[in-house]
Amino acid sequence: MIRNTSVQRIAIFGGSFDPIHHGHLISAMDCLEQMALEKIIFMPCARSPFKKTNPIASAQDRLEMIRLAIKPFKKFELSSFELQSPAPSYSIHTAKAFQKLFQQIELFWIIGSDQVQGLPKWKEFAELIKIVKFIVVPRAGFPFEKKSYLRILPTSRYIDISSSEIRERVKKNLPVIHLLPSAVFRYIKKHSIYLPNKTDNEQKA
Repeated sequence: MIRNTSVQRIAIFGGSFDPIHHGHLISAMDCLEQMALEKIIFMPCARSPFKKTNPIASAQDRLEMIRLAIKPFKKFELSSFELQSPAPSYSIHTAKAFQKLFQQIELFWIIGSDQVQGLPKWKEFAELIKIVKFIVVPRAGFPFEKKSYLRILPTSRYIDISSSEIRERVKKNLPVIHLLPSAVFRYIKKHSIYLPNKTDNEQKA
């Protein structure tokens, strides 16, 4: 459903995407449909300010995996804005840049319910919530209080897939193809991403 208005309803979906998986795609599609968005922009970060280490996969590999994953979806787009900016990645910088880029925009930011409690610690939070509204995707074990700057999906479902689980399973040579798009699986296998021994190119299907 697309609203007949000159104001674009756009959501940014940020994160490490290390790697992107079915949970990300399902959550994004639910947000797109239930919040009547025109598009969702996947925004891989250089490094989260709340994490001390960089993502395992390179920026280029994460970009390519996202590109492969969202290829079938016409209303999903990819931006390298935060990867091209100095680390760590701050949402306020991204939000202000996109506010300037799109003259008529209603900007949303997709987060998991596990991130809600920490939102007030985000850089320039008071300014950020003047620019964006947060769409909350529920995660099991992370209830949250309703706030004016939060938007909750009318119909929600819990998707218990994590990138860290996928990385660990790849490391142990366990099947992962059921957890992420087949094109992403093939890319991980081809480039030996997440394997402790880069010469070992074997990966179970």
